[in-house]
Amino acid sequence: MSRVISPTKRLIGYIRATKNFSFNFLLAFPIFAMYTLGIFKVNENLWTFANGADYFFAEIIHQISLNNHIMVSLNIFTIFVVCCYFVLRDYKQNKDKIKLQFFLKAIYQSTKYSLLLLAPAFTLFHFPFSAHTGTTSFQFEKLIYILTLSAGAGFYEELLFRVVIAGGLLKISLIYFPKQISYTFVGVYSSILFSAWHFPPSGTKVFGLMSFFALTFLGFVFYRIYQREGFGVAVWTHALYDTFYYILLW
Repeated sequence: MSRVISPTKRLIGYIRATKNFSFNFLLAFPIFAMYTLGIFKVNENLWTFANGADYFFAEIIHQISLNNHIMVSLNIFTIFVVCCYFVLRDYKQNKDKIKLQFFLKAIYQSTKYSLLLLAPAFTLFHFPFSAHTGTTSFQFEKLIYILTLSAGAGFYEELLFRVVIAGGLLKISLIYFPKQISYTFVGVYSSILFSAWHFPPSGTKVFGLMSFFALTFLGFVFYRIYQREGFGVAVWTHALYDTFYYILLW
Protein backbone atom coordinates (compact mmCIF):
# COMPACT_ATOMS: atom_id res chain seq x y z
CA MET A 1 0.00 0.00 0.00
CA SER A 2 1.49 3.32 -1.10
CA ARG A 3 1.91 6.06 1.43
CA VAL A 4 -0.18 9.19 0.84
CA ILE A 5 1.83 12.40 1.23
CA SER A 6 -0.15 15.39 2.47
CA PRO A 7 -0.15 18.67 0.46
CA THR A 8 1.67 20.39 3.34
CA LYS A 9 4.53 17.88 3.26
CA ARG A 10 4.74 18.15 -0.53
CA LEU A 11 4.98 21.94 -0.22
CA ILE A 12 7.70 21.65 2.43
CA GLY A 13 9.56 19.20 0.20
CA TYR A 14 9.30 21.62 -2.72
CA ILE A 15 10.56 24.60 -0.67
CA ARG A 16 13.50 22.53 0.57
CA ALA A 17 14.29 21.52 -2.99
CA THR A 18 14.37 25.16 -4.14
CA LYS A 19 17.06 25.86 -1.54
CA ASN A 20 19.24 23.05 -2.89
CA PHE A 21 22.15 23.96 -5.18
CA SER A 22 21.82 20.90 -7.41
CA PHE A 23 18.09 21.47 -7.92
CA ASN A 24 18.56 25.13 -8.88
CA PHE A 25 21.49 24.30 -11.11
CA LEU A 26 19.57 21.66 -13.05
CA LEU A 27 16.41 23.80 -13.17
CA ALA A 28 18.25 26.80 -14.65
CA PHE A 29 20.29 24.72 -17.08
CA PRO A 30 17.65 24.54 -19.88
CA ILE A 31 17.40 28.35 -19.94
CA PHE A 32 21.16 28.68 -20.16
CA ALA A 33 21.30 26.00 -22.86
CA MET A 34 18.53 27.73 -24.83
CA TYR A 35 20.53 30.95 -24.92
CA THR A 36 23.82 29.27 -25.77
CA LEU A 37 22.40 27.06 -28.52
CA GLY A 38 20.10 29.84 -29.78
CA ILE A 39 23.14 31.84 -30.84
CA PHE A 40 23.64 29.34 -33.66
CA LYS A 41 20.23 30.15 -35.14
CA VAL A 42 20.19 33.91 -34.68
CA ASN A 43 20.87 36.02 -37.73
CA GLU A 44 23.48 38.65 -36.85
CA ASN A 45 21.43 41.30 -38.67
CA LEU A 46 18.60 40.83 -36.15
CA TRP A 47 20.71 41.97 -33.19
CA THR A 48 19.17 45.45 -33.06
CA PHE A 49 16.49 44.66 -30.46
CA ALA A 50 17.95 47.03 -27.87
CA ASN A 51 15.40 46.70 -25.07
CA GLY A 52 16.78 46.95 -21.58
CA ALA A 53 19.52 44.49 -20.75
CA ASP A 54 19.09 42.92 -24.18
CA TYR A 55 21.20 45.84 -25.39
CA PHE A 56 24.12 44.24 -23.59
CA PHE A 57 23.81 41.03 -25.60
CA ALA A 58 23.33 42.97 -28.83
CA GLU A 59 26.50 44.94 -28.11
CA ILE A 60 28.45 41.73 -27.60
CA ILE A 61 27.48 40.65 -31.10
CA HIS A 62 28.45 44.02 -32.59
CA GLN A 63 31.73 44.39 -30.71
CA ILE A 64 33.09 40.90 -31.38
CA SER A 65 32.41 38.56 -34.23
CA LEU A 66 29.51 36.15 -33.99
CA ASN A 67 31.91 33.22 -34.29
CA ASN A 68 33.92 34.39 -31.28
CA HIS A 69 30.73 34.80 -29.27
CA ILE A 70 29.71 31.27 -30.20
CA MET A 71 33.08 29.93 -29.06
CA VAL A 72 32.79 31.73 -25.72
CA SER A 73 29.25 30.42 -25.25
CA LEU A 74 30.33 26.89 -26.14
CA ASN A 75 33.15 27.01 -23.60
CA ILE A 76 30.75 28.15 -20.89
CA PHE A 77 28.24 25.53 -22.01
CA THR A 78 30.92 22.82 -21.74
CA ILE A 79 31.71 23.90 -18.19
CA PHE A 80 28.01 23.74 -17.38
CA VAL A 81 27.73 20.22 -18.78
CA VAL A 82 30.70 19.09 -16.69
CA CYS A 83 29.10 20.61 -13.59
CA CYS A 84 25.87 18.78 -14.40
CA TYR A 85 27.81 15.53 -14.48
CA PHE A 86 29.14 16.09 -10.97
CA VAL A 87 25.71 17.13 -9.71
CA LEU A 88 24.08 14.00 -11.11
CA ARG A 89 26.94 11.87 -9.83
CA ASP A 90 25.99 12.94 -6.31
CA TYR A 91 22.34 12.17 -6.98
CA LYS A 92 22.11 9.76 -4.04
CA GLN A 93 22.73 12.59 -1.59
CA ASN A 94 20.14 14.84 -3.25
CA LYS A 95 17.55 12.36 -4.51
CA ASP A 96 15.00 13.60 -1.96
CA LYS A 97 15.28 17.07 -3.54
CA ILE A 98 15.84 16.21 -7.21
CA LYS A 99 12.41 14.91 -8.17
CA LEU A 100 10.46 15.41 -11.39
CA GLN A 101 7.42 16.68 -9.50
CA PHE A 102 9.48 19.49 -7.97
CA PHE A 103 10.81 20.56 -11.38
CA LEU A 104 7.28 20.58 -12.82
CA LYS A 105 6.05 22.55 -9.81
CA ALA A 106 8.86 25.09 -10.25
CA ILE A 107 8.06 25.60 -13.95
CA TYR A 108 4.35 25.93 -13.13
CA GLN A 109 5.12 28.53 -10.45
CA SER A 110 7.39 30.44 -12.83
CA THR A 111 4.75 30.48 -15.56
CA LYS A 112 2.14 31.71 -13.10
CA TYR A 113 4.39 34.48 -11.78
CA SER A 114 5.39 35.64 -15.27
CA LEU A 115 1.79 35.84 -16.46
CA LEU A 116 0.73 37.74 -13.34
CA LEU A 117 3.52 40.25 -13.94
CA LEU A 118 2.27 40.97 -17.46
CA ALA A 119 -0.86 42.68 -16.14
CA PRO A 120 0.88 45.61 -14.39
CA ALA A 121 3.42 45.79 -17.21
CA PHE A 122 0.77 46.52 -19.83
CA THR A 123 -1.80 48.41 -17.76
CA LEU A 124 -0.31 50.23 -14.77
CA PHE A 125 3.19 50.98 -16.01
CA HIS A 126 2.82 51.15 -19.81
CA PHE A 127 6.42 50.31 -20.60
CA PRO A 128 7.59 52.36 -23.60
CA PHE A 129 9.28 49.35 -25.21
CA SER A 130 9.24 48.87 -28.92
CA ALA A 131 10.19 45.62 -30.60
CA HIS A 132 10.93 47.26 -33.96
CA THR A 133 9.98 44.12 -35.82
CA GLY A 134 8.81 45.98 -38.90
CA THR A 135 6.13 43.40 -39.60
CA THR A 136 3.41 41.51 -37.79
CA SER A 137 3.85 38.37 -39.90
CA PHE A 138 5.25 35.24 -38.29
CA GLN A 139 9.00 34.87 -38.67
CA PHE A 140 10.68 31.80 -37.26
CA GLU A 141 14.08 33.52 -37.03
CA LYS A 142 12.61 36.38 -35.04
CA LEU A 143 10.91 33.98 -32.66
CA ILE A 144 14.25 32.20 -32.07
CA TYR A 145 15.80 35.62 -31.56
CA ILE A 146 13.23 36.57 -28.89
CA LEU A 147 13.61 33.22 -27.13
CA THR A 148 17.39 33.53 -27.19
CA LEU A 149 17.48 37.06 -25.81
CA SER A 150 14.88 36.26 -23.16
CA ALA A 151 16.80 33.21 -22.02
CA GLY A 152 20.07 35.15 -21.89
CA ALA A 153 18.56 38.04 -19.96
CA GLY A 154 16.73 35.68 -17.60
CA PHE A 155 19.80 33.63 -16.75
CA TYR A 156 22.55 36.24 -16.68
CA GLU A 157 20.56 39.03 -15.03
CA GLU A 158 19.39 36.76 -12.24
CA LEU A 159 22.92 35.47 -11.80
CA LEU A 160 24.32 39.00 -11.66
CA PHE A 161 21.67 40.91 -9.69
CA ARG A 162 20.26 38.23 -7.44
CA VAL A 163 23.13 35.80 -6.81
CA VAL A 164 26.22 38.00 -7.10
CA ILE A 165 25.06 41.51 -6.15
CA ALA A 166 22.15 40.79 -3.80
CA GLY A 167 23.83 37.72 -2.34
CA GLY A 168 27.12 39.53 -1.76
CA LEU A 169 25.51 42.64 -0.28
CA LEU A 170 23.32 40.53 1.97
CA LYS A 171 26.30 38.72 3.48
CA ILE A 172 27.93 42.07 4.27
CA SER A 173 24.74 43.76 5.47
CA LEU A 174 23.87 40.95 7.88
CA ILE A 175 27.13 41.58 9.72
CA TYR A 176 26.09 45.11 10.67
CA PHE A 177 22.29 45.26 10.51
CA PRO A 178 19.28 43.17 11.65
CA LYS A 179 18.01 40.49 9.30
CA GLN A 180 14.78 42.23 8.26
CA ILE A 181 16.49 45.55 7.54
CA SER A 182 19.25 43.81 5.60
CA TYR A 183 16.86 41.82 3.39
CA THR A 184 14.73 44.88 2.63
CA PHE A 185 17.65 47.22 1.97
CA VAL A 186 19.46 44.74 -0.28
CA GLY A 187 16.25 43.97 -2.15
CA VAL A 188 15.49 47.63 -2.87
CA TYR A 189 19.08 48.59 -3.66
CA SER A 190 19.74 45.65 -6.01
CA SER A 191 16.38 46.31 -7.70
CA ILE A 192 17.34 49.93 -8.35
CA LEU A 193 20.61 48.74 -9.90
CA PHE A 194 18.64 46.24 -11.95
CA SER A 195 16.41 49.02 -13.25
CA ALA A 196 19.33 51.35 -14.04
CA TRP A 197 20.99 48.52 -16.00
CA HIS A 198 18.14 48.72 -18.50
CA PHE A 199 19.03 52.29 -19.53
CA PRO A 200 22.55 52.07 -21.03
CA PRO A 201 24.03 55.46 -22.01
CA SER A 202 24.41 54.52 -25.67
CA GLY A 203 21.23 52.46 -25.87
CA THR A 204 17.98 53.20 -27.70
CA LYS A 205 15.86 53.14 -24.52
CA VAL A 206 14.73 56.61 -23.45
CA PHE A 207 14.83 57.07 -19.68
CA GLY A 208 11.47 57.67 -18.01
CA LEU A 209 10.54 57.73 -14.33
CA MET A 210 7.55 55.43 -14.80
CA SER A 211 9.66 52.87 -16.64
CA PHE A 212 12.40 53.17 -14.03
CA PHE A 213 10.00 52.57 -11.14
CA ALA A 214 8.29 49.76 -13.06
CA LEU A 215 11.59 47.98 -13.64
CA THR A 216 12.56 48.54 -10.00
CA PHE A 217 9.28 46.91 -9.02
CA LEU A 218 9.98 43.99 -11.36
CA GLY A 219 13.48 43.65 -9.95
CA PHE A 220 12.12 43.52 -6.41
CA VAL A 221 9.57 40.85 -7.40
CA PHE A 222 12.35 38.75 -8.96
CA TYR A 223 14.38 39.29 -5.78
CA ARG A 224 11.50 38.06 -3.59
CA ILE A 225 11.01 35.04 -5.85
CA TYR A 226 14.74 34.32 -5.60
CA GLN A 227 14.63 34.55 -1.81
CA ARG A 228 11.50 32.43 -1.50
CA GLU A 229 11.90 29.82 -4.25
CA GLY A 230 15.49 29.99 -5.36
CA PHE A 231 17.62 30.91 -8.35
CA GLY A 232 16.05 28.44 -10.78
CA VAL A 233 12.49 29.71 -10.33
CA ALA A 234 13.69 33.32 -10.61
CA VAL A 235 15.48 32.51 -13.88
CA TRP A 236 12.46 30.77 -15.38
CA THR A 237 10.11 33.55 -14.26
CA HIS A 238 12.34 36.25 -15.74
CA ALA A 239 12.90 34.40 -19.02
CA LEU A 240 9.22 33.53 -19.47
CA TYR A 241 8.15 37.07 -18.60
CA ASP A 242 10.49 38.55 -21.23
CA THR A 243 9.35 35.98 -23.79
CA PHE A 244 5.64 36.64 -23.25
CA TYR A 245 6.18 40.39 -23.19
CA TYR A 246 8.14 40.54 -26.43
CA ILE A 247 5.77 38.18 -28.22
CA LEU A 248 2.81 40.33 -27.21
CA LEU A 249 4.63 43.39 -28.55
CA TRP A 250 5.35 41.55 -31.79
